[in-house]
Amino acid sequence: MELKKIIEDLYSVRNLEFDESAVYYEKYRDILKEKISQNSSNVEAYCLLAMLICEYRESTNKSIEILEECYIKNKKSLSDNSFSLWATCMAYFLIEEGCEEESENRGYDLLSQAVSRNSNYEQTYYAFGRINFERKNYEKACKLFHRAFELSPRKEYKYCEAVSHLINDNQREGISLLKSIYTYPFEDILIDGKIIFSLGRELALMGKLEEARKIAHILLNIDYEEFEIWDDDMADFMFILGDYERCVELYDKIKMFEEPVWLNIYFYSLKQINKISKAKKKLVEIIENIEEEINEEPNFDDWENYEDYEEYITSEKNRLEEIKKCYYRIMNDNEEVKYKPDYYIYYECYYINCPRHLI
Repeated sequence: MELKKIIEDLYSVRNLEFDESAVYYEKYRDILKEKISQNSSNVEAYCLLAMLICEYRESTNKSIEILEECYIKNKKSLSDNSFSLWATCMAYFLIEEGCEEESENRGYDLLSQAVSRNSNYEQTYYAFGRINFERKNYEKACKLFHRAFELSPRKEYKYCEAVSHLINDNQREGISLLKSIYTYPFEDILIDGKIIFSLGRELALMGKLEEARKIAHILLNIDYEEFEIWDDDMADFMFILGDYERCVELYDKIKMFEEPVWLNIYFYSLKQINKISKAKKKLVEIIENIEEEINEEPNFDDWENYEDYEEYITSEKNRLEEIKKCYYRIMNDNEEVKYKPDYYIYYECYYINCPRHLI
């Protein structure tokens, strides 16, 4: 049986109850083991078996052992592409399924080796770009995402390249790349939503308000949560545009977390629209709620130990003081609040020929 057919069959049963899908896992596990016994140089079969074992809820270590066996038996004969396939799949388990720094570092080294051997798999470059982004090696991440896009011109890779430029203070290049993949009406819900929101926000931050408002108008007239753009995201976008009224409306709608990182924008917006009494009322409400929590008689059945309870009370007292400082800095000291964006790349599985994610 062709590996492609096995992957397609496994993908088709991914949403079944485990007991139902287990029948297929066992069937194809045995087929793959037979393929490997007949041809121990079949790296693709090893990699698929490792992921199937993971899906079958055996330990990650078992999947790693399968791939270790593959390398030991074939290390002297692996072509650059076979090594890259093996290394990218092994890196997935070491980085994404492991929990130790040593495992992540080994995964990083394997991806580096695969890149140096000119892997023909776009997943290799995406995976290595992703971990470099997380390690704040943004310039390197840009180049890796760019190479992934050259191998497979998917918007996801270009988006990651754009975000890497943006976080590295290269707004012009980041915006240019976002514009190159921006489409409306949308073609793909998730990635197109991220593209339009990121583009609109960056245009606003650069002071190109007319272009940014056009994008805001589009988003405000659709169900933007369908595109995983949330009310707090839109509230921040409105804040950058100076639409403080709508910013407040959105924050009121979601009943934001009572933390300074959100409240500074909320209080500042209320001040800009001259709703000081509403800001004061909100502060009083927050103070009362937190003090009630602090003064409430503890139920120690809810705590593992007294130290955890004490730590919680201390953190709540500190939070309360920070909120008060936030309020008075804005209302009394006329502190200006500047929005600092967070940047996130597009995350997806990079396991090659993964039966869970057909692209």
